[in-house]
Amino acid sequence: MSQTVEALVEKEPEFTWGIKRGMGGKKKEVQFYESFTYDGIEYFLYDNVYLFNDGEPEPYIGKLVKIWEQPQQIRKVK
Repeated sequence: MSQTVEALVEKEPEFTWGIKRGMGGKKKEVQFYESFTYDGIEYFLYDNVYLFNDGEPEPYIGKLVKIWEQPQQIRKVK
């Protein structure tokens, strides 16, 4: 009897920007946002979030205080 083995394919989590706030930076090239959706969950400025890193022993709680995208389409959250 043979077994069928399915390969698990990891896919990138879905990401979309939400509400725009305004432009900033020295050349006004940075777009700020009020929200974004990541892996089907919508996040807003000042939301509290549960964060963890692989290899870190303890998770921690953070607050989203700044959401922006740099000109090279680099996404940032502070």
